[in-house]
Amino acid sequence: MMKHLTVDSQFETLIFYFQSQLISIIVHPVGHALAAGSVNGIIYVLETSTGALVAQLPICKIAIVCLAYSPDGNLLAAGGQDGTMYLLPVFEKGFAYEKVSVLKVILMLSLIHISE
Repeated sequence: MMKHLTVDSQFETLIFYFQSQLISIIVHPVGHALAAGSVNGIIYVLETSTGALVAQLPICKIAIVCLAYSPDGNLLAAGGQDGTMYLLPVFEKGFAYEKVSVLKVILMLSLIHISE
């Protein structure tokens, strides 16, 4: 069964279809890319104006429950359901990612806020 995400704006509605349930979402600060975390540990990156799937990032085997970009958009933090945080450098205005750091914390992550 396909899952979908509908994004409404003042000008148009975009509908994105996925094979997995999405539970976290964020738009890159530049606004051209949208990242969505799924229950199966994959982050999907979409081009916001067309809905094209740009990247599919298999981060882990558990749900990605929260996502946050740094204010400059050069880092994406992804929180796993088990309390693990993944830090991914971001390139090309939100369209290229690299998995680099994994941080294991004791407390469950429910919200990530990156500030300057």
